[in-house]
Amino acid sequence: MNSKFIKKLCAALTLFVSVSLLLSSCAPAYKEYHVTENVIDISERGGEEQTSYFFLTDDGSAVLDICNEKGGRLQRFEFPQSSDYYASLDFEYAFASAVFQDMNFDGKDDLYVPCSVTTENLEGMAWLWDEKEGEFVLSEELSALYELTVFPDEELITSQDYSNPDGVLCSEYKWEGGKLVKVGEYTVNTAE
Repeated sequence: MNSKFIKKLCAALTLFVSVSLLLSSCAPAYKEYHVTENVIDISERGGEEQTSYFFLTDDGSAVLDICNEKGGRLQRFEFPQSSDYYASLDFEYAFASAVFQDMNFDGKDDLYVPCSVTTENLEGMAWLWDEKEGEFVLSEELSALYELTVFPDEELITSQDYSNPDGVLCSEYKWEGGKLVKVGEYTVNTAE
């Protein structure tokens, strides 16, 4: 055989194997969980339909996968049984209450997952859509707030802290220059 032909054949086979390995490494794990009963959201983002699946894994943690209409995984969020942002994962509550909503009032939906109802306060995690990155990015500021509530008409975020001994500590926040800034705070007496 011609040595040029053998070199071309080897190069073609190497390219084929490399592409095959790359494609198989991008195949989403947990594909068996991408079923209708695990869907928490179907939305159009970036001109294509995206489906969000939220499911428990065998070890008791949870995963939220956002996939495009062709079934490819765009982003994965992992929820261990506990984290810096919540005491212990309450999957059923998180599944029922996860919401895509605009939390920084830029016109793009963000993601909030309330994770734990085991303490005095509802604890959760928040991600803001980053147009430049093309994905959701964890907001430590929002994730640190208890009982997060969004008021889009007022462009206001509130937090309620039920562990305060003097009553419910209510804090109000607004976005200023891309930073979440506290603009008010008051206590509601619950002893009455």
